[in-house]
Amino acid sequence: MPLDLNQVAAQLQGLADGLKAGEEGRGRNLQQALRQLHESDPDALARRIADSRTPWPVAGLVQGLERRYVPPPCPLPY
Repeated sequence: MPLDLNQVAAQLQGLADGLKAGEEGRGRNLQQALRQLHESDPDALARRIADSRTPWPVAGLVQGLERRYVPPPCPLPY
């Protein structure tokens, strides 16, 4: 069965269109997540975690949500 390049080209165009549409959605999701991060109240979240009644342990907050850390240096090769 030979390879039909017209079919492949149509499939690639559909793939590119899907990726472009997904990129716009990811951008909106990122902006919404950042907005919620900046508007969040760490004390209210800590109270909500403390009041939760889950059968599993829930991670608490030690510091604010906006804290950034410098990554450790990469390990040396053997």
